[in-house]
Amino acid sequence: MAKKKTKIGDMRWEITIEQVTRTEDADTGAWDETWATYRTTRAKREYVAAGSGEDIEDDLQLLGVQKRFYTIRKLDSSINVSDFRVNDGGVMMDILEVQQFDFGERYIKLICVERNNDNS
Repeated sequence: MAKKKTKIGDMRWEITIEQVTRTEDADTGAWDETWATYRTTRAKREYVAAGSGEDIEDDLQLLGVQKRFYTIRKLDSSINVSDFRVNDGGVMMDILEVQQFDFGERYIKLICVERNNDNS
């Protein structure tokens, strides 16, 4: 059976990809994070349940955590897991992995989990 190709029409959800800026407090040495909009784009959103093919150890760590896949058109190659997150209508999602796929790598799949803290 042939794999169904991603189509632009599948990208019905608007998400914001945010980038972090880290600054060190000169007095305390503590690091502060400030998030700003990197790009707003359309995405295909898929919900993934724990136990859906990840390693068992990953499932135990992700128990009770919302996991989502976002498929977007390839923006550029600078999106990475340490400096970016997804804002999905106010729900902050940490990016676990960035995968390029489809002919010519036209799309990027962002594998994300919901942030489990109150840091914005």
